[in-house]
Amino acid sequence: MFLINFETYNFLLMLIDDIQKFEMHGIPYNSILLFGCPGSGKGTQGKLIARNNMFFFFSLGELFRKFKITDSLGKIYQEFASSGKSLPDEYAINICKKALCCNVFLRNFNPIEQILVLDGFPRSYKQYKEMDNFINIKVAIYLLCDNDIALKRILHRKKNKSNRIEDQKKQIILNRINEYRNTIEPLIELIPKEKVVKLNSERSRKEIFKDISKHIMI
Repeated sequence: MFLINFETYNFLLMLIDDIQKFEMHGIPYNSILLFGCPGSGKGTQGKLIARNNMFFFFSLGELFRKFKITDSLGKIYQEFASSGKSLPDEYAINICKKALCCNVFLRNFNPIEQILVLDGFPRSYKQYKEMDNFINIKVAIYLLCDNDIALKRILHRKKNKSNRIEDQKKQIILNRINEYRNTIEPLIELIPKEKVVKLNSERSRKEIFKDISKHIMI
């Protein structure tokens, strides 16, 4: 599971001057990628996959939300999240690689024995191409969800005291969904078709997870 907190991450970044020291010498992380618009249940299913299979779940969005608004990265995240936009590629790529390395360093994640369940990366063509350097896609789970249902789920999440800045206004949510449809969704076409599993996520968590489990026997 995703265990690293912001303070530990920030401290380790000061130690990791050369990212290559903590990468796997060219051996990529065997990974399950999670795709789906906001509200499709990627985070929920990712945690279930990891918990039930002893895999390691990493959510770039969860890490971003741990950033303090007083920190430089926190300010950058707030700026983009408050308008429903993703972080620029240079930040997303660098943070994703370093955060994974931190978790390996802390022994939260053993890439030799564990599968990485990755949520929130890649979010652009540049990120997808860079991913080739450290991610080996075993399966890509694409959770299909209608825009209206996704919107209702997020608004319900907000009503239940979600403190996510990107959930606070309907227009921000719609911006996020539109960005997904226009920028992130097309990336699925770049992944070999035999590795892509498309599933209806407009069902109960249990039903979705049952279907996912049929495709992750890696």
